[in-house]
Amino acid sequence: MKNRVIIILLALTLIIPVKINKVNAKNTEIDTPKNLIVWCKDLHTLKLKWSKLDKVSGYKVYRYQKSQKKYKVLKTLGAKKNKYTDKNLKKHKIYKYKVAAFIKGKDGKKYGKKTYYVSARTYGKKAKIVNVAKGKSVKVYKQNGNKEIGICTSAQLYVDFIEDGRSKSLKTKLVSDKVKWSSNNPSILSVNKRGEIVSREKTGKVTISARAHNGAIGKININIVNYARPKSFPLYHGGIKEINKLLMDYKKEISDIAEFFTINNTEDQYGDITVNNKGEIIGIPNIKNISAIENTIKKLLEEYPYPIDMYYEKGCVVFTIGDKVTVEYDANESFDGNAHKITSHWIATKTK
Repeated sequence: MKNRVIIILLALTLIIPVKINKVNAKNTEIDTPKNLIVWCKDLHTLKLKWSKLDKVSGYKVYRYQKSQKKYKVLKTLGAKKNKYTDKNLKKHKIYKYKVAAFIKGKDGKKYGKKTYYVSARTYGKKAKIVNVAKGKSVKVYKQNGNKEIGICTSAQLYVDFIEDGRSKSLKTKLVSDKVKWSSNNPSILSVNKRGEIVSREKTGKVTISARAHNGAIGKININIVNYARPKSFPLYHGGIKEINKLLMDYKKEISDIAEFFTINNTEDQYGDITVNNKGEIIGIPNIKNISAIENTIKKLLEEYPYPIDMYYEKGCVVFTIGDKVTVEYDANESFDGNAHKITSHWIATKTK
């Protein structure tokens, strides 16, 4: 019995190395290293760091050669290394780097895609031109502090930088204040090179990143909300019967209409929708997909017990009841200061 166990163990030890050596590099997907960053250690030294990858054989560090106008291999590192120190550099000079992972297999080596490039300047403690500091040194913010945005709308993001504190100079400036913007889900929320975010028709949470010249990254989580469909109107005082009826019995209809004109927010498209003296709906222009909402408009205009008209423009709908009452939805919330907010992006007014 003991002899049989020994034979089985020997067989397993022989099989395992064979399986490892059968790696086919050409058919293996190789990830690109993430979170590459470079910073200045001293007047002649820069340091690089990136996140380790699983199941790779090592990394290639590349540095840009201006004379040859391309990135050249600077160092080959093993799989356990995710740091590199570039020494004996010229002072007060900017250097650019990239990193790529590779796998060794029975059919040779296969390299993954290179990372984005990072750049940093060498300098001493009296430097006036410095890098962005490493760590949490890029702060991304939305101007009004609200980390929400409605569907099919836009907003502007901004960044603040923390400069490398190694310099003891009283007056410093950055090598570069430019950032590379990116979204982890551009199908829901995209961002352009100026930091303007634009939402689509879906709701959800998206992370927007801003990467500084040396790889330091700042992030902000944005929640995309459909303001056209509020769960309730918590700021409404409930004192106007016409509005009570509209918000309670026709909440679905006005929400459907508000959502439609948010999504179909063609610039310079505006007009009135009302019912003529023959009971016919008039004023619907040739808007794309208007048939999807036409029955809802008809129901509201014909069944609502008070005279009601509707005015619309890009991302905005105004329901006018009689001569004195209005309920308005604006996807961008650009209301005047006299409006009475009843929930986010919705207001109600009554004139005397």
